[in-house]
Amino acid sequence: ASEEESNGDKCGGRKRTAAIAALFGLAVAAVAIAVPLTQRGGESSAASSPSTARKTTVLPTFQPSTPQPSQSVEDALTPKDLEGIFGDKVYEANSSYAMAMNWILNEDSMELKRTSPNMVQRSVLALLYHSTGGDGWKRTRFLTDEHECEWYGISCYRNDSVQSISMSQNTMIGSIPSELSMLPLLQKIDVSRNEIRGTMPTTIGGLTSLNDLRFDFNLFSGPLPSEIGRLVHLTTLSLSNNSFTGAIPRHFGGLTNLEKLYLTGNKLNSSLSTEFYDMASLSEFHCGGHQVSTEDRRVFLSNRLLGTISTLIGRLTKLEEFDIAENDFTGLIPSEMGKLTNLVRLY
Repeated sequence: ASEEESNGDKCGGRKRTAAIAALFGLAVAAVAIAVPLTQRGGESSAASSPSTARKTTVLPTFQPSTPQPSQSVEDALTPKDLEGIFGDKVYEANSSYAMAMNWILNEDSMELKRTSPNMVQRSVLALLYHSTGGDGWKRTRFLTDEHECEWYGISCYRNDSVQSISMSQNTMIGSIPSELSMLPLLQKIDVSRNEIRGTMPTTIGGLTSLNDLRFDFNLFSGPLPSEIGRLVHLTTLSLSNNSFTGAIPRHFGGLTNLEKLYLTGNKLNSSLSTEFYDMASLSEFHCGGHQVSTEDRRVFLSNRLLGTISTLIGRLTKLEEFDIAENDFTGLIPSEMGKLTNLVRLY
């Protein structure tokens, strides 16, 4: 009986061991299956979680460009560029050229580039300002942040090229810079009734589009430039009441479109050349004397034209006013003046 009990105990032990082993195996298998499922569930949960989705960074569809400086080094305006326009006068301390360069390079908010289409034009107008005492002008809307076509007295074509300069009675002093000829499309210059002095620049002959030139009532002196004869589109030339000397250039004969020529109150002292009578469109010629009142006295300004009136005056059939009073002409009045049927005033 004891032997049977011993054998029964052994058999029961073996059965318990087998059962425990089976249960352990099932537990391991369950864990092996559960772990992948848990990972997939976590991934699925993460994908569907709003808070996780918001943390996702979306790349832009384009890369923002790096900010560029307002001017490239190669295109930036330099003193050398202004020297190329005005010459080495830009380096003369306190000169109008140096002041114009300083304004263009250091004060002008437009920040011109060497390729700017208005670079020369704006620089020349800055020079005009500093050459004629711009700080003391009566009208001061000049050298502003605006385009130069918006400045006082400046009118432009549609392409922004300067068409006219009109600054009569603007308390201008100093002199007219020769570089004004760098505005090749100018049709009109009116700086009358100021106090501009010096000689008239010969470069004005390069402004071949001019049709109206008014320098009257200033302090100009010296000879009348023969280069004016190149201004073939000129219709009005007003140079009265200055101190021009010498002759009326024979080159004026090429001004075949000139209608009005005013030379009263200068110091001209020559005869009228044969070419003078070639100005076939001339309707008004004034070259007489003129009285000017000063603070303490009256000054009589008069030319001293010499010689005789040529019989060629009969060619000037459009003449309406002919003023040669207070000159030194001699001889007879030619009968050919009878052909001047439009003449209404003869002095």
